[in-house]
Amino acid sequence: MALLAGVLSTILLGGCASAPLPLRGQVLDAQTGRPVSGAVVLGVWTKLEWNASQASGTLVDVKETEVDDAGRFTLARPDARYARENIVVHKPGYVAWSNYAVFPTYQQRDGTVPPQILLEPFPAGERRLHDRHAEWLDSYARRGLYPKARVPRFIESIGRDGITW
Repeated sequence: MALLAGVLSTILLGGCASAPLPLRGQVLDAQTGRPVSGAVVLGVWTKLEWNASQASGTLVDVKETEVDDAGRFTLARPDARYARENIVVHKPGYVAWSNYAVFPTYQQRDGTVPPQILLEPFPAGERRLHDRHAEWLDSYARRGLYPKARVPRFIESIGRDGITW
């Protein structure tokens, strides 16, 4: 009887771990409410590691997906444990969206991803703002933690906006 209880508790408590739920959402134009097809959704998952009283982010996984014609996307989350999920959505001609900060104000977000992500059209003729946008993307897309070859659609998307990594 004790053996049966032990087997059942192993199955119920630890033996049936399920995969994490994928991230699903829809990307819309903030002004028109229409779907923004072709946008690229980048997910960067990191964990914190302490090193001589300083925390640093170590890459757990990086994935990307493209938004369909209805503006919908599904992004598989990694099976490994992670401490932070950075999500960035980019489409040429739009201000990129991040789950941690708003561009250009740098106002902080809480890290959650809403079911509908609203992209603002990029203001025309704002070269100085464009350069700041590139720096902002560099920070929130966590460049340097992963090789560019892992995210070819994201690299192509930002390249069409004149941003090079």
